[in-house]
Amino acid sequence: MGKSVAPRRTRLSPIERRDALLSAADALFRSQPYDEISMGDIARAAGVSHGLVYHYFPNKRAVRTANFEREAKRLEAALAPNNALEPQERSWAAIDNFVRYAETNTEGLVETARADSVTDPELKALADRVRGSVIDGIVAELGLRTASPVLRLSLVAWFASAERAAIEWVAGVGVERDVLVRLLVLSLRSALADALSIAPEDDLEPVMRQLIFGDIEARYGGDDTGAS
Repeated sequence: MGKSVAPRRTRLSPIERRDALLSAADALFRSQPYDEISMGDIARAAGVSHGLVYHYFPNKRAVRTANFEREAKRLEAALAPNNALEPQERSWAAIDNFVRYAETNTEGLVETARADSVTDPELKALADRVRGSVIDGIVAELGLRTASPVLRLSLVAWFASAERAAIEWVAGVGVERDVLVRLLVLSLRSALADALSIAPEDDLEPVMRQLIFGDIEARYGGDDTGAS
């Protein structure tokens, strides 16, 4: 009877190996207090040696930061506008993608939303970068090179509420998915309209009417959008 041959382990590329280490660490960070996790725990969870973990990351803080940055990039990608769509469809598609991200990466969204409460300045900076990227994307969709302080502050407030609403929705609040998407689009419209009423920007209103008001009228009918 011949000897059994152990299955050969698939050799991962450096990028794949780093991502696998982050995935193993991410599972630990979600299930255990951060302060109780060691680099050895991460190595054991990933099924690799301690030395291999240190080859990619100098310490646990670097692992946590890299994992947070990975989640931040996923969130940025989810909210990136699809330029292949018609302008009036982009905001709906981006928010639909944001809700899909919340469905599949709830813990990552929670981490981003809670970044302001952590003491690590690097994580706070990453969270600020994500929010800034989201706001810049919305401003670009409106056809503006820059946004007034009032408009930007209004959009910051909207995104914070959108994060919270998505987290609550995933937890189960008895609201249908398409209702959440519509609510977030309508609240974005309201945030833009409120900012305009305080600090009008002549080149914003026509674009906003096309992207937000016209699309809502086309989907739901009626004249409740405030457009005339």
